[in-house]
Amino acid sequence: MADGAFDYLGKADPMTAAKDEWPTGRTFEVDGNTFRVGDKVWHFNSKELLDVVGGLAPAKWDKHKEKYVACSAQQAELDLFLWVTLRTANGKTFSESADNIGTEIECDDDFRPPMDFLSYDEMVAIPEPDMLVEGLLQCGTSALMFGKSNAYKSFIGIDVACSVATLDNWHGHKIAKRGHVLYVATEGSMGVAKQRIPGWMASHGIEPADRNRIMLHREEIAIDDQGAIDRLIESCANYAARRRMQAGEAVYWGQENNPKGSFDLIVVDIFGASMNGPETSDETARAWVRNVNRIMREVGCTGHFDRMVKEGVLPSPRDLLGVKVWLRQELDDALFALVCIGDEGGGNTCDSAFGM
Repeated sequence: MADGAFDYLGKADPMTAAKDEWPTGRTFEVDGNTFRVGDKVWHFNSKELLDVVGGLAPAKWDKHKEKYVACSAQQAELDLFLWVTLRTANGKTFSESADNIGTEIECDDDFRPPMDFLSYDEMVAIPEPDMLVEGLLQCGTSALMFGKSNAYKSFIGIDVACSVATLDNWHGHKIAKRGHVLYVATEGSMGVAKQRIPGWMASHGIEPADRNRIMLHREEIAIDDQGAIDRLIESCANYAARRRMQAGEAVYWGQENNPKGSFDLIVVDIFGASMNGPETSDETARAWVRNVNRIMREVGCTGHFDRMVKEGVLPSPRDLLGVKVWLRQELDDALFALVCIGDEGGGNTCDSAFGM
C-alpha cells in the first residue's frame, strides 16, 4: 500500500478527526468485509446505528503467524485494516471488530426467509391446481380410496394407475398427460405383477413398447418411518436419472439425487400396510401425513391410497359411467375418497373392465 494508507481521514490518527474531515465514500476492508466511510452500520453490542469513521490499525499478512497483523501505514497491504472506527451520536469514537458490526442488507433474490410467507395478494393469486384425472385426482394432492372388503378397490387403483400411464382418459375423464406411475403392492404383489396389470394391458390393447411407464414395488413401505421415506425418495431420484440417461439426455453431477418428476402418480395398496404403527395412533397418523406431504413435495406427484372401511359409513355415491364413486372433499380439497361397490358388494363392473 502506498504512503498514506492509514491517512484516510487527513490525519494520522482517525480517532481525532472532525466529522467534516471524513472522506465520505472511501472504502476499506476488515476481515474480508468492505466498509465505506460515512455509512451507517448496526453495532450489535449497543444495538444502535453508528457512523463509520474509518479503519484503525493497517494490516499486512504474516506468513509465519498465518494471519493479518498490525503494521505501519507504509507496510499496509491494500485497503486492509484490523478494526473499524465508529462514532456515536454524541461524537464518541471507538474501534470495533467486524464480527460485532452488521452492514445494510441488499434486498435481492438471495435475501429470503427459510419459510415462505404469502401476502394476501400472493395467496389469492395462487393458481388453481391442475387435474391429473379430470373430476377425480388433482395434481400434487393425496387421495384416499376406501370401501368395504371385496369392493374392487385394488382393481380401481390399478385401473387408474394403468390409465394414467398409457391412456388419455379414465372412463371418459380426461387425463392431463400420460405419466410415469409407481404402484406399491403391499400385499398380493405376485398377482398384481403376473395377472392384474398384464390383464389390464392386454384387455386395453396397449402395445408392449407403451407398457413401461408403470413401475411396481413388491414390498411394504412404512410411510410413518422416516428412514423408509428417505430410501423411497432416493430410489425415485435414481429412477429419474436412469430414465433420462436411457433417453439419451445428459445427467449432471447432483442430478442423480433429485427425485422431482420421477413419478406423476404413486399408488399404495393397501393403506393399512403402509405404516408401522397402529392406524388409530395419533403419532402414527401425524408421521404418515407429514411424510406423504414430503413425498408429494419432493417427487412432485399425486398420491393414491386404498383403505377398507365397514359398511354403513359411506355417503351417497355418484355414478361415473357405470362405476359407483364417492368424492368427498377433505383437508381443504387435498383428499378425495373413492370406492367402487356393485350389488352385494361386488358385481361385474370391474371384472368386465379387466377382461377377467
